[in-house]
Amino acid sequence: MDRYSRVRLYLKRVESFSDRAISLLKRMNLENGFSKEITDFQGRLFSAGIDGEEVYYQVSDFSSSLSEEYTLLINGMYSSVLISLYHLWEHDIRDLCKHKSLWSPVNKGSNHVAEQEIQRYKYANLKSLLLFWGAQDSTFDQVNLLRLVANAAKHGRGLSATELLSVSREYYCKLALFCDLDIDEAGIQYDEIANLSINDIEYFRTVLRNFWMELGEQVSV
Repeated sequence: MDRYSRVRLYLKRVESFSDRAISLLKRMNLENGFSKEITDFQGRLFSAGIDGEEVYYQVSDFSSSLSEEYTLLINGMYSSVLISLYHLWEHDIRDLCKHKSLWSPVNKGSNHVAEQEIQRYKYANLKSLLLFWGAQDSTFDQVNLLRLVANAAKHGRGLSATELLSVSREYYCKLALFCDLDIDEAGIQYDEIANLSINDIEYFRTVLRNFWMELGEQVSV
């Protein structure tokens, strides 16, 4: 990849965005916040002189309610970062296509594809342009997974969620409860259901970093 390539700019942007988001989420320490709140609540009950059996029932009720809150909070925040990561990729890939089209025009019928038209392009159209300019189809595999995760997180049940189930059962299960996806009809067992974590943000940071590195070797801009 040329050191002055626009692709290098996009690569640095995804690294910078992801690193800031990960650093912020780690400082928030959401996973440990749940345990701390339970411990603090139990301590206040004992300090108030409430007997052990009553403490047990109150802590159980509080824990159940708080667990739902933290599940929504954690999955909501982590899915928002993944959605934003995909939007960043979409923004930058459109920018790349608009610049590339100035030097390597693409025809649609008898006319060149205009910059304003590229601005309205979605994933399939943007991918087609890049394949025309020499990108490899396999380069998009994991970006497509991020697209499906982002769309399922935004819209819940629908075409993206159905496709996500066929592409990655793991990520379908991570979004199932938070996004109210089909569970029984999809044949999902409850012990398969999980939550999103910082590891997922780190994974897709690597996915997008690898995408830009590979694309930089395939398409010059």
